[in-house]
Amino acid sequence: LQKEFRVGCVGLKKHPHPRICLLLAAHGRVALREADYFRFRGESVTTMLETVQVMSDEDVKVLSCLRPNEEGNVTIYYWMLLHGYDNMYFWTEDDKTIERHDDDSEKYDFEEMDIVVMYNEEDRHYCYTPSLNMSEFTLLKTGSLDIYVRKSSGIELIDTTVDGLRINF
Repeated sequence: LQKEFRVGCVGLKKHPHPRICLLLAAHGRVALREADYFRFRGESVTTMLETVQVMSDEDVKVLSCLRPNEEGNVTIYYWMLLHGYDNMYFWTEDDKTIERHDDDSEKYDFEEMDIVVMYNEEDRHYCYTPSLNMSEFTLLKTGSLDIYVRKSSGIELIDTTVDGLRINF
């Protein structure tokens, strides 16, 4: 008896492990979806950082509502600092407080904030919607992150289009 085998899953007359092909196909699908999500997330974060930087000047106050993900807060804080802006404030939902990165003894009013950044439900880091009244703000969607700009701030809005997820199978 002679059995004919070829390398790969396609074109085999007889294959000893057909489940391996299914397993590899399923994992390939997961890998493609993960890669697409991280492309989408990366573009969202980059667009948000660049947009906030462009809309900022020394008088603009930016509120980050990215807690409990301190990594997000640190990223936007150092991005703005790197570009010459020390205008970051941070929201703590549990305490309903706004504070600076370097000084948590002084508290600030929400009415002073011009730009607010937060996750939306498309982001894996999303865990809550901050209990802030956003009625005086205009929403700019940047993929998995949202930027809110105070209507009375005089800040010119810019295009923040991010391509959504592409692989949905």
